[in-house]
Amino acid sequence: HKVGPLIAPQAGKPPGEIRIALLPTYADEIEWIADRVSDVVAQGTPLEHIAVLARNNKSLGPIIEALSERGIPVDVAGLDGLLALPEVAEVIAILDVVNDSAANPSLVRLLTGPRWRIGPRDLALLGERANTLAGNVRVGRDAPLEARLDAAVGGVDPADVVSLLDAIEDPGELDYDPQALIRFAELAQEIRYLRRAVGDPLPELVHRIIATTGLDVEMAASPEVAALGRLENLAGFTDLVANFTDVEGDASLSAFLSWLRLATRFGKEPELDRATAPHAVQLMTVHRSKGLEWPVVIVPELTAGVFPPVKRDGRWPTNPAQLPYPLRGDARSLPTFGEVTKKGDDDFKAECKVLEGNQERRLAYVAVTRAERLLIASSSWWGPTQSRPRGPSEFLLTLRDVCLDGAGQVDQWADAPADDDTNPALNQAYERPWPPTLNLQAAQRRVDAAEIVRAHLGMSVDELRGEYEVDAKIPGSPSDATELTSAETELVRGWDDDISMLIGERLRENSTARTVALPQSLSASDVVRLAADPERFTRELARPMPAAPAGAARRGTRFHAWVESHYGIRPLLDPDDLPGAADPDIDSDAELEAMQSAFLASPFADRTPVDIEVDFNLVLTGRVIPGRIDAVFASHSTDGELLYEVIDWKTSRRQDSDPLQLAIYRIAYAERMKVPVGRVSAAFVYVRDGSVVSFDDLPDREQLEELLSPGSVAPTTT
Repeated sequence: HKVGPLIAPQAGKPPGEIRIALLPTYADEIEWIADRVSDVVAQGTPLEHIAVLARNNKSLGPIIEALSERGIPVDVAGLDGLLALPEVAEVIAILDVVNDSAANPSLVRLLTGPRWRIGPRDLALLGERANTLAGNVRVGRDAPLEARLDAAVGGVDPADVVSLLDAIEDPGELDYDPQALIRFAELAQEIRYLRRAVGDPLPELVHRIIATTGLDVEMAASPEVAALGRLENLAGFTDLVANFTDVEGDASLSAFLSWLRLATRFGKEPELDRATAPHAVQLMTVHRSKGLEWPVVIVPELTAGVFPPVKRDGRWPTNPAQLPYPLRGDARSLPTFGEVTKKGDDDFKAECKVLEGNQERRLAYVAVTRAERLLIASSSWWGPTQSRPRGPSEFLLTLRDVCLDGAGQVDQWADAPADDDTNPALNQAYERPWPPTLNLQAAQRRVDAAEIVRAHLGMSVDELRGEYEVDAKIPGSPSDATELTSAETELVRGWDDDISMLIGERLRENSTARTVALPQSLSASDVVRLAADPERFTRELARPMPAAPAGAARRGTRFHAWVESHYGIRPLLDPDDLPGAADPDIDSDAELEAMQSAFLASPFADRTPVDIEVDFNLVLTGRVIPGRIDAVFASHSTDGELLYEVIDWKTSRRQDSDPLQLAIYRIAYAERMKVPVGRVSAAFVYVRDGSVVSFDDLPDREQLEELLSPGSVAPTTT
């Protein structure tokens, strides 16, 4: 169907503009896009009013780098673009090395990065040492056949894989630079420290990496990085980690890294649920831009084979991963496979090609209509790695026709390469300083800041606070606080909050005691254990240990389920699934049967309960205490008042159950029935001998709340 012309929603609104270009090479195209963004920003357009919309995330990486070199902050919506940021890639590389000692590419990234700055010579020596440790022996063509065969299959055993990390741990006696040896030792120590936390929750491991490497401090101390909004992007990655769980419920490090590899490989990136960073150019795919609008939109790579892309066997039935068209919900709008002949197959493929072309055309329509006043689009002849020229796609040609009709501007339109031309990107050497050069001015600022920190290391926290409170200034800030603007005052307050938070964190790390808060939900057994031994209960909260399975406890649960059946109530759950009501002193099935016989001989066997297996949720001091009452019997007082008796069956040999449990049951049932607590009594019934144990002075609600009040759990020594 034909789409009518777009109409501006506001009367009197000026017409929009279009600027396009066809550049010789992909590098030229990226530079042209970055220049256009710089021009728009220089004209006064806010950064958040600019968006770059790409057909896929792979196109965003070079644009991120080009804009960052010009000091333009970017906010990346997709996962691929986020992973391309240097600070995020650094964290992922460390995660990879911590997870796998043979993750050599990630380790090389760390070694050659701006932090460790290991040069090519020392890196080559490290590789030689790694080969030696793995037992790999280099042989020449003149070596015996057996030696060459052994070398050919070397590394097949995972234990024989070359690991640079092993070489860092044991660099040997090669001719390394002395400074490189120091850095090897420091990196090895850091990796060992981080590996001890592999079993921790993944978000905690990521935060530990950021803190250990000083990445957060480095970024906060760098005006250039802070201006680019990189801290927000790193926060977006930590949010992604915190929300990760694979389809099997696994949130481990190895599962996360596997998921990252699969997500980027197949282009199935998740939506990152985070707020858009202010004062930054928005970068995302066209798919993500649906429903959004910006004053200025840049659409790069309107190139043949890129937008629209070349599809190779991506459809059913040649791709088994695709759902068959007849089974899809939109089957009526999809091509149908007719006769099973070559002609039928050709007709089906032709219909699919038309369908895919329409889908790409709709996507291109989405891209160009996201712009409110200015659309910038581009393409190039030579790609970054292609050996054949590509050229503009039909979409850029359409935009050129619109521009030639007077609705836009063609900045540049490069001629097609000659038949014997080759890709310049493949012919020219790619040069970049290695190791990376340092910004000496920024490095000196860090050294000066480090000296200030060292000068104050010997001071106590109170002395440090007192010094800054007396001086009422921060080094490098105006001496008179009245000279600060409102924005600067707010910034200084933020620094104060950060300092207080960091000091508090350090005090907690150095403390020999740990304050444990009571959980918001406690079982009746938890309350009993808290009252009996608060210190032990606190230690169990601080270091919880799983309970060993007990067959006797399961038999105790079966007894309670049998009592339900005796009273004519069929258990809703299997006995093994019932929580609570499990005593650990039934040693055999024969003893279980003996207890059932003892119960049948007791007075309770002939009584009819008014309630059985009563679930409750008692709220005390804002905490929920769930539980289950075994049975409730009713009787009448001498004046005809209805009374209730709460019973808890006990199958244990020892008659030492805590009356606090009965107090909880008593109050919970009284509030459930909305009767005074004085009309409810409670007792333990020990089934083995039929004895009934009751208490006259059970704690009331106020006494229970005092037990659970703040401060009832003391700090525990770590």
